[in-house]
Amino acid sequence: MAVHFQTTRNLRRGFGLVLLCMFIFVVAYSWYSWQAEKKAQIHQLSVLAEIQRKSLDNFFGHFENNLSLLSQDLLSEKISMDSERAHLLLKRLYQANRDLSNIVIVRPDGQLLVSALHPPGTRLANNGKESSFILGRDTLLSGPDFEIGRPIVGPMQNEWMIPLRYAMRDSKGQLQYILAATLPLSRQQSFWQSLYIPKNSVLGLLRDDGYLLSKYPNPQANELESIYGKPRNGVLMLHLKAMRFPQMGTVEGLSTVGSHEVMAFYRLSWYPLTVLVATPVAQIRADWWKHNRSFYWLSGIFLLSGIAIYLWLARRQTSWETEREAAHLNLLEVNRAKDRAENDLLALELDHVKQALDHHSIVSIADMAGKITYVNDKFCSVSGYSSDELLGKNHRILNSGLHSRQFFIDMWHTISSGQIWHGQVRNKAKDGLFYWVDSTIVPFLNKEGRPYQYVSVRTDITAFIRARAAAEEANKAKSQFLSSMSHELRTPLNAILGFGQLLEMEIDPDKKEQREYVSYMIVAGNQLLGLVNDLLDLSRIEIGKLEMNITGCSIAELVAGSVSLVSSSLAGSKHITIENSITDGSLLVKGDALRIRQVLINLLSNAVKYNRENGKISLSCSVRQDGKLRVQVQDTGEGIASDKLSLLFGHFERLNQSHGSIEGAGIGLYVSKQLVEAMHGEIGVESIAGEGSTFWFVLPMATSD
Repeated sequence: MAVHFQTTRNLRRGFGLVLLCMFIFVVAYSWYSWQAEKKAQIHQLSVLAEIQRKSLDNFFGHFENNLSLLSQDLLSEKISMDSERAHLLLKRLYQANRDLSNIVIVRPDGQLLVSALHPPGTRLANNGKESSFILGRDTLLSGPDFEIGRPIVGPMQNEWMIPLRYAMRDSKGQLQYILAATLPLSRQQSFWQSLYIPKNSVLGLLRDDGYLLSKYPNPQANELESIYGKPRNGVLMLHLKAMRFPQMGTVEGLSTVGSHEVMAFYRLSWYPLTVLVATPVAQIRADWWKHNRSFYWLSGIFLLSGIAIYLWLARRQTSWETEREAAHLNLLEVNRAKDRAENDLLALELDHVKQALDHHSIVSIADMAGKITYVNDKFCSVSGYSSDELLGKNHRILNSGLHSRQFFIDMWHTISSGQIWHGQVRNKAKDGLFYWVDSTIVPFLNKEGRPYQYVSVRTDITAFIRARAAAEEANKAKSQFLSSMSHELRTPLNAILGFGQLLEMEIDPDKKEQREYVSYMIVAGNQLLGLVNDLLDLSRIEIGKLEMNITGCSIAELVAGSVSLVSSSLAGSKHITIENSITDGSLLVKGDALRIRQVLINLLSNAVKYNRENGKISLSCSVRQDGKLRVQVQDTGEGIASDKLSLLFGHFERLNQSHGSIEGAGIGLYVSKQLVEAMHGEIGVESIAGEGSTFWFVLPMATSD
């Protein structure tokens, strides 16, 4: 059964995948073919609009040229109008352009002077009050010589016409007469009858003010007033105005009659007119369906067949799924029993963990507002409060007043943002006694990642804090003792060294053995005095009584003096060469000159003591990008292993040399580090075992002011 079930399920999935792919293909093909059909139709409309644009440019250009020549002929001799001659010229032009219904000459006040259809002397009408004439005259007064007016109903012919007007001006450019002609729409529309246009498409000629001059196919008689007598405010007109009448383009949207159309347009080159060709989107969709219906019939048959097979496989699988579901329910019940057993075991283990944690730690739980919801027995025993006194309260009940308000603000900000906080806190018990805890607060987060409760685990470290305070007091007492003893030791040492030097001066030069003994005594005394001085500095540092006289110091002078002192006392014993490249006297650092010299002598002395026979010591400096001066002392000694470098600047650290032949107590580098840091500097070491070491320190630079 399992094999049949799996095979049927695989077949059903396979058919489902094929059907899905087929459906996606049909959707993709539909979108692509529709876009291609639409693009082809738009291209056809654009080509047709461009052809009509060229034809209409020539059509109106021919009229304008004829009217211009007639105007020049009429005004060639004098400004006053010769009616006989003017009638003859108008009649000749009318006979040459039978598309026109009439040609007249009008004064700017609207009085007709000459007509091609009426002999001289005939009383002619005055059009001065007609809105069409007034609008045309005002247009000619504003500048252009040729104006194609809005469609009007001819008073004599009683049909819609396009008025064509040309300005006749004198030598100063003033309007003297208007040469006007009328073009019946029926004759202009016949110009388009020989064209092939797509099915249900419309041709039109649009003025910039929205008035339609001509439309093809010809509208019905009852539609003329609504088409030609009112401006159009459809999507095309809105687009033309918004884009400031572009040369060409396409627009898709609702027309003035409410149908969804695609429109291609071309603007005439010489006149403020736009040719448009519009086709309903429904017609494009009909053409698209006509071209693709065979494909959809075949696709539909395939999809229906596939769905039938898919449903048959689904019914075939139903019976097997019923049996499989029963088996699954049995297995699920077994798994639930197993999960219950595991949960019981886990709960038991968690209970044991809780018991162990309660015996060792102080545990509490608070809600998202910080109110205590759980405390263990150890919390109650350490704080002195009962659980009833603590539940519902805030941990502020234990505030000892030692920590600042910002301390608790930072703590709350950390845990409320979902991060673990760890630190040491001094609390106050119910009886008023203080106790210290090492606290870890863990926020528990919900699905949205926001804390909903906080679990605090604390360890009582009161004994440790008290022991540490006692140790610090003892260390301070030790430092004060060392300071006192150092002063007491240095006084007799100075006397011993002074008398030793006098004794050395009194011994006969020939008594070499006696002079050697005295020399040993003086060297040992100087070493002991240096140790006492280091101990004195160490004690001052630890009790916070180290005094500094910060001034601008020449590093070159301090280095030169230190090199001279070390060279005379130590360097010659191992035949060590000291190379000093720090000679720029303009380099000044901020620090205590005495303490800087002490650090330099310490580093140089170590470089001598831990160097090889015939070794070399190099001193150099450089200005860092942060404006501080770095001074370094490089030797050619045995070097220091990388795992020992971090120990160098500790108390009494000599790196396993405590029983060696090199003298020293191991506090010089520690004292040097404290001195440099007290002068707001840094000190460090770089070393490669077997190749030597480079000790360096950095101090702020000072100006020469």
